[in-house]
Amino acid sequence: MVIILITKAILSICLGAILFILLQKFSSTRIYKQPGYLIEYGFTKGRINKCLRILVTTLAILGPTYSFMLSGDLGLRSILLPFVAFPISLALLLPVEFKRAENSQLVFSKPLWSSVATVHLKSHYQSFSRETYVELIELVKLFPSKGVSTIKLTSPMFYHPNGELRSLRTLEKQLARNKATLRHAPVRFFDCIIGKIIMSVNKPKVKNTINIRHWHAITIDLERRI
Repeated sequence: MVIILITKAILSICLGAILFILLQKFSSTRIYKQPGYLIEYGFTKGRINKCLRILVTTLAILGPTYSFMLSGDLGLRSILLPFVAFPISLALLLPVEFKRAENSQLVFSKPLWSSVATVHLKSHYQSFSRETYVELIELVKLFPSKGVSTIKLTSPMFYHPNGELRSLRTLEKQLARNKATLRHAPVRFFDCIIGKIIMSVNKPKVKNTINIRHWHAITIDLERRI
């Protein structure tokens, strides 16, 4: 009896792992390294899609266990909690990335019940080029119609290699033309810990001049449009 249970457990774990790996190979079911949704897709639809992906992944991971080991003890609650409540809760909590176009250099996320969008570079060590600033202005124009009133950006890329803050005067002028205002300040040492860890882990092998210990935060307040 014990050997049968152990065999079933091993089979269910292996099958769940295989199904999970297979799902990550398809763009329609992938939840890891998933490309951002186009903003025209909509914030709400993006979260629904994320929820469905998590639901399918949960089914693939737990399904074999339920089939092999718990088939005789299943109740409504034991099905609803892992296969419905868990995916929905996770989809609501996890950030969903969006982009303005397929070749966008910026990606952004927005909590479902918030009017604040967090914008960041598509790649960790990507620089703020002229094209990136142009794209940011396009987002400033677009966001009010999507229910966004504030944009936040936090990055070490706002500093020159010598530690001097890059000029933001041109950006301020562009924002003023679109009736948006800019606020900015250095980030405290213990803030952005996760971002600093991610950039440390993904640090390129070639020598770079970015000091990931110094981060700057930019907040853009947008004009409300009815």
